[in-house]
Amino acid sequence: MTDSAFGLWLKQRRRALDLTQEDLAERVGYAADTIRKFEAGTRRPSRELMEQLSGVLELSPAERQAFVRMARQGAQLEQPAALTTPAPTAPIVAHTGLPTPPTPFVGRSAELEHLVRLLTDPDCRLITLTGPGGAGKTRLALQVAARCAGPVAFVPLVPVASADSLIQAIASALDISLHGAGDPRLQLPGYLRERQLLLVLDNMEHLLAGPAFEEGAAVNLLAAILEQAPGVKLLVTSRERLRLHGEWQFEIAGLPIPALSQTGQPEDSATVQLFLQQARRARSDFAPSADDWPAIARICRMLDGLPLAIELAAAWVRALSCAEIAHEIEQNLEFLSGATRDLPARHRSPRAVFDHSWNLLGADERRALRRLAIFRGGFTRAAAEAVCVELRIENEELSIAAQQPLLNSQFSILNLLSSLIDKSLLSRGSGGRYEMHELIRQGAEERLKADPQ
Repeated sequence: MTDSAFGLWLKQRRRALDLTQEDLAERVGYAADTIRKFEAGTRRPSRELMEQLSGVLELSPAERQAFVRMARQGAQLEQPAALTTPAPTAPIVAHTGLPTPPTPFVGRSAELEHLVRLLTDPDCRLITLTGPGGAGKTRLALQVAARCAGPVAFVPLVPVASADSLIQAIASALDISLHGAGDPRLQLPGYLRERQLLLVLDNMEHLLAGPAFEEGAAVNLLAAILEQAPGVKLLVTSRERLRLHGEWQFEIAGLPIPALSQTGQPEDSATVQLFLQQARRARSDFAPSADDWPAIARICRMLDGLPLAIELAAAWVRALSCAEIAHEIEQNLEFLSGATRDLPARHRSPRAVFDHSWNLLGADERRALRRLAIFRGGFTRAAAEAVCVELRIENEELSIAAQQPLLNSQFSILNLLSSLIDKSLLSRGSGGRYEMHELIRQGAEERLKADPQ
């Protein structure tokens, strides 16, 4: 195997992934001239750069080992059979154990590439993918995992309800048995000590609080894994960030929506593509008319591009026109309740999505969220302080005089706002105003109306 043959293989692999020399150089953090020298056979990559190239070039575990041997030993090796040039149509690495989504992945190409790059950074070992319910966190995490070159284990956490069951769920995904007199909380990090692995933990939010996890058992376990197993990286999906040292939070919201000024057929919008995909699954002959396009764009804007809500809305094309669907959404979001049997119960309607988040809140957070629902189009910090002060006077049993020091403390109000942001129920816009997704706002407004006070 000659260095020029290695360079030829590298060029073919790069082109099969539709990357220029400049693209590849940017993704591994080197100059384009360095890539040109590799492909010309005048220079070999360092071990550090080989690891970065392996990730960007989407090599399987077998290919990665062959790649390292070939790049470092050069003429002493023939090209291994395991190292082949990929077909341009199959850039995704196949991983056994990853769930296969029933529908194609739509949009989020920039987020996908960013996350894949982050996972090749040796300093990034824990990414928490946060966002409101129905934003598509699991789908994005699966897509990222499929693009990773090394071993991957996927752990669904919805059925997990205790510290012991969390450990067993991870052990089951890794196909290992924890036994003996030792503490499983120590055995699991010890087992992972020599492993190279991406561990995907899906739906973590309900494990961050509550009786079974009141002492932080879940996050303590993850902290122990990170400390004792340097070859393990964690990709976690959660409606709430973990608040661990070394955590990289990556927040997603709705998909991009058509602009109000846009006319004609907004098919280039990811939300519209998702709507059309779902609508054609619901009704195979669905073909939007000229009158349908503005209604589809309006539906996507009303739902702020939230993928789950878009899919639930599109399923109604069997019975209603797009304009009728938009009208029903304006009247009552509960109209979007779906009848899809394989959706988790918490995802079968906007109410179910909201209820799942609501049940994870403390009493102060619930009272604050109810009051903040009165604001349409966002609110300022001063407005939030005003309604939260009033809230505490009306709802707490203490006298106003006894509460006065707390009411004058902006820090307590900021804590509430920060906590609701951490739990993906609020966001802070570029102009400094706090914003609440319309589906969340309407759910909180229903709770406000149901409160006798």
